[in-house]
Amino acid sequence: MITKKLSLCMLVQNEEEIIDLPLKSVIGLVDEVVIVHDGIPKDNTEQVIKDTLNPTKIPYKFIVDTEYCRHFGKQRQIAINNAEGEWLLWLDADECIDPILQERIKEVIKEPEIDSCHLEYVHFVNDFVHIDNSVPVHIGLFRLYKNNGKVNLALIRNHAIPRSENFNKTIMVVGGYIWHLGYLKGIKHIFESYRRSFVQSEIHSSYELCKWRDRHLLGNYPTTPIKIDDIPILIRLKYHIGIYDINYINESFNKVINQL
Repeated sequence: MITKKLSLCMLVQNEEEIIDLPLKSVIGLVDEVVIVHDGIPKDNTEQVIKDTLNPTKIPYKFIVDTEYCRHFGKQRQIAINNAEGEWLLWLDADECIDPILQERIKEVIKEPEIDSCHLEYVHFVNDFVHIDNSVPVHIGLFRLYKNNGKVNLALIRNHAIPRSENFNKTIMVVGGYIWHLGYLKGIKHIFESYRRSFVQSEIHSSYELCKWRDRHLLGNYPTTPIKIDDIPILIRLKYHIGIYDINYINESFNKVINQL
């Protein structure tokens, strides 16, 4: 049932360290959050979601799926089936949007003729100094579209992108980005991400899988430098990038220590 304007949909697995970032980035934008957890949580992901969203009054659904573990297409479809928004916005746990994109999305979803959008996307690669510059690959992710009842992602295991023929008018949203932090985690986590998301993929060729793996494991992904001031403030605050307020840093540090 459509009762809201915009739903944030997410598929996550044990993301207590970072899931507050995407949630904070959509405050003031979305009307609800629908999160599907792949398997039984082994950390405090649900508590972090609660602590982040309860003060904002944004309603959310936290759905633990144990039936379709590792079948990301079917799990994403669970999120769609439980979303009450006229529009759906998809983010991963290691992504966030910047304020410019938030404002652009507000404008776009008011347009009656538009029913789907490509959003621009930026990787940090290895550190916070370098971002992916393979623009043709990561410009135009299909992450924002109307909840029109025609989308079925359950057919393919790693499916995240709906078929374009299910929509009437698709535009490219220029201005603002989705910021991806997933390749900051080190070789062990990169390989685990590769094993989890790509080895079982039914939408990538063998060549694409090997090329993606080797670029990241060998450190030869095409990058370009980025300035600190261009990094969204939410990311800078979370990781203390360019933050010289010692009181703020000590307070954040103590919070981490108290959780150990």
